[in-house]
Amino acid sequence: MKMKLLTLFALLVFALACGDDDEESEFADLDLGGDAVSGALNGEDWTFVEGETNAFLSEDDSYYVELYPASIEPCGTSGGGTPFVTFQAPHEPGEYEEHIGLSYDEGTDTDEAHFGSPGTVTVDEVTDTAVYGQIDFDYDEDHVLSGHFGAHICPD
Repeated sequence: MKMKLLTLFALLVFALACGDDDEESEFADLDLGGDAVSGALNGEDWTFVEGETNAFLSEDDSYYVELYPASIEPCGTSGGGTPFVTFQAPHEPGEYEEHIGLSYDEGTDTDEAHFGSPGTVTVDEVTDTAVYGQIDFDYDEDHVLSGHFGAHICPD
């Protein structure tokens, strides 16, 4: 009887250890190399949580990056009505002047977007699965963002 209980206990421990870890993003512990992108979007505090590339909008030499202030299902469905930041991040490390887009839902039937002044995108590293870097954007006092990001590279 003891052997059966011991075997059952061992199987239970094994099953719990092999539980589903997919609920937490594989990038949840990214070392961004500094403070995450933060600032103001539409006059409200905004802080980067998770990002991804959009394969459809990416170009041959750059990734179309989308940064969200909440956890998302990377390479799955879009972040939905959350305010997000978009820009092109070249495949090669370096500092680039790029137009940085700010898109957000003001609770109306239409999304509001600001594609005003260019910002600076610095690509620090590109791996097989992610692009890392920094942005610095100052559209106006209600739309100011800077800091580090990491974004999942989504397949075509």
